[in-house]
Amino acid sequence: MDQKTTSVIAGITDFATTCVAVQPDLHQQHDFPQDLWQEMATRDLMGIIIPREYGGRGCDFATLASCATVLAEQGGNQGVVMTWMGHNLNAAYHLGNNGTEEQRQTWLPRIACGDSSLTVAISEPGAGAHPKHLKTSAIRDGDDYVLNGEKSYLTNGPLADVFLVLAVTGEIDGRKSFSAFLVPRTTTGFSQTPGIEIDFLHPSPHCGIKLQDCRIPATNMVGAEGSAFETISLAMRAVEDALSTASTVGAVRFLLNKVAAAAHKQSVPHEGVMALGDLAGQADLLALTSQMIAQKLDRNPDDPQILMPLNAGFRTSLRSLQTGIDDLVKAYSLEPGLAYDAAHRDIMKMSGIATTAYQIRALKRGKDLLAEHS
Repeated sequence: MDQKTTSVIAGITDFATTCVAVQPDLHQQHDFPQDLWQEMATRDLMGIIIPREYGGRGCDFATLASCATVLAEQGGNQGVVMTWMGHNLNAAYHLGNNGTEEQRQTWLPRIACGDSSLTVAISEPGAGAHPKHLKTSAIRDGDDYVLNGEKSYLTNGPLADVFLVLAVTGEIDGRKSFSAFLVPRTTTGFSQTPGIEIDFLHPSPHCGIKLQDCRIPATNMVGAEGSAFETISLAMRAVEDALSTASTVGAVRFLLNKVAAAAHKQSVPHEGVMALGDLAGQADLLALTSQMIAQKLDRNPDDPQILMPLNAGFRTSLRSLQTGIDDLVKAYSLEPGLAYDAAHRDIMKMSGIATTAYQIRALKRGKDLLAEHS
């Protein structure tokens, strides 16, 4: 581990223990604390993977993943990790891969110091992120585009001052084509809506937005016209799934620490101690898998879809580990405490997202294996 990585991880560890862990009621808050946001900015934690030439610290995805694990394990709040990760990831990944130099110069330095934040707006009310049902449109008008539509479930939306909006810009052979646009909050016709109520991962905030004849310059398009569903939406899902494994590992270790404290207090027998050790070993294996996923993303930043099999394997192993922890707590009537309950709830809710998509991939992979023996 080089000196830069060591320094960043040390900084996030200190932040987790002195600013997050000392606030056990964070999981009850619906708004992200402004003082916590400012503290992250003051400690230079807002541009971990933004290149140095744009004011960031120039780290790789593996370092970002390590920081997420530490923040979840030592801080004990996945909502804080989600907000921090989203802020660090969205602009660096999307503008870094698809943005123009002018867009990077305009936004990345401000985001790296915490003065601005970018949120990606894809999902829509009643449609989710399914391309067939997305309706938000962008129509060319001279040197501008005019956007109309609604977006929902925007993580960090209330904190953002610029939104990367996916919109329909055409249709080819009955299939919609999408482009992505930077829409500042100050744009005429832009308004924030409550969005979908989220009952977990507090204090990470969510909202929706409404766009009514929002006129923006054509130069605000990110990437090539008509390519955004593949380069923004699909890529984002794969990258988020890959890096969320890191925060999940930290959260699981947080659970195990709480279980160990309760087991010590209640003097569980030899068999219980051995079961606890087995669970810790499984968590270590998940941690290695998570790091391997992040390192593979570093080697293949333009093709995150290749991570999907590893992401699926991680999720399957996580379910087994969750079951083992639940069984241990139940077998010895352990009482790990309220912090454990909140973290456990967040893990369970997070692991249930996109279950159908993973089931479809598992079925396809099973069929492929069967086909090899036909």
